[in-house]
Amino acid sequence: MSVIWFIIGAVIGYVIAQYFLKNKCNEQLETRDREIARLKSELATATAAPRSIAQSSPAPKADKPQSLMAASPKKQGPDELTRINGIGPVLKKKLNNLGIDTFQQIADFSKADIDRVNGELSFKGRIERENWVKQAKKLAAG
Repeated sequence: MSVIWFIIGAVIGYVIAQYFLKNKCNEQLETRDREIARLKSELATATAAPRSIAQSSPAPKADKPQSLMAASPKKQGPDELTRINGIGPVLKKKLNNLGIDTFQQIADFSKADIDRVNGELSFKGRIERENWVKQAKKLAAG
């Protein structure tokens, strides 16, 4: 008789545990779904309006152009920035999102531009180490 009560107790315990675990899992799923929706919204906002150097820079000085886009006349289309040693497809995309897509823009980098782009790319000193400006000047000249 005690074995029957033991089995009944085990079954009741199992049912109660399943009920609470299901509720806990559902709460976690709802939290995850809300977080996914929030991140999708942020991603849509970020991709709809990519930041440019002009947006992230301090107010321009009177004798300097406002942005690299204004500093360099645009050709017919963008240059293949991956021709610069040290710029691969990922960095090219990041530079394009900053509004940089020609050799001339990189060739015209000032120290402030280099610091700002280094900060945006999270590669401190990479532009100087890999001589992007020098390479860009050669490529822009033809």
